[in-house]
Amino acid sequence: CGSPSAAEMELLEELRASMAREEQVEEALAQSAAGVEVDLRECEEEARRLREERHRRLVGTRERIQAIAVEHVLAEAALVALASELHAAEEAKGMLEGELGRAEAEERFFGAELQQRHCRHRSSSFGSGRAPPPAAERLPGDVDRQQWAVTPAPGSWS
Repeated sequence: CGSPSAAEMELLEELRASMAREEQVEEALAQSAAGVEVDLRECEEEARRLREERHRRLVGTRERIQAIAVEHVLAEAALVALASELHAAEEAKGMLEGELGRAEAEERFFGAELQQRHCRHRSSSFGSGRAPPPAAERLPGDVDRQQWAVTPAPGSWS
């Protein structure tokens, strides 16, 4: 066992160089693996944060949808109530219009009757020499010629 030959020395040098490259590759792989682990943890953290954010948004969206649904139901109930009030108001309007029509018809009837009585009264008292009717028989607006006063209409005394 003597000293190594030049070929053995060359092989030994190649072996050392190969081992050094292998150590460099292993070190580079270790650094790369450490970097990948850091990246992986960051990605996992980002994925967790995104899931939480998505969950918060989903919960918020569901709450808004429920609130909108409640508002919709309340709006529909208010609309039904308003429709009912409108229907009642239209019925009341119809009844009032009917009452107004009856009142106007009565007014025309009593106006015509009053006019007839008034005309009969005037035509019978002019030139007949008769005394005007007593105050109880006079109509509102008739002139009492003895006193030259106008008989006031009922309810007009203030």
